Amino acid sequence: LKLKIDRFKEVEKEVKSRLIESMKSNNLKEYTANGTKFIYVPEGDRSIVDTQALKDAYIYDVYARQTPVKASLRFKFN
Repeated sequence: LKLKIDRFKEVEKEVKSRLIESMKSNNLKEYTANGTKFIYVPEGDRSIVDTQALKDAYIYDVYARQTPVKASLRFKFN
């Protein structure tokens, strides 16, 4: 069973890589097949806030706020 799982993961990586390259080369941002939507997100830089550094400097709690969040349901197809 472990060998099958490992093989499925390898195939998944290969298919994902091919799909990324294909969408990139054909300049496609979205593709829908059999009710599944594939969205290509190009590589790039992402800005993040170092919350630990803010906490260490005792600044985080001054600017942190809480907001109510409604219940939701998420679906993820992998």
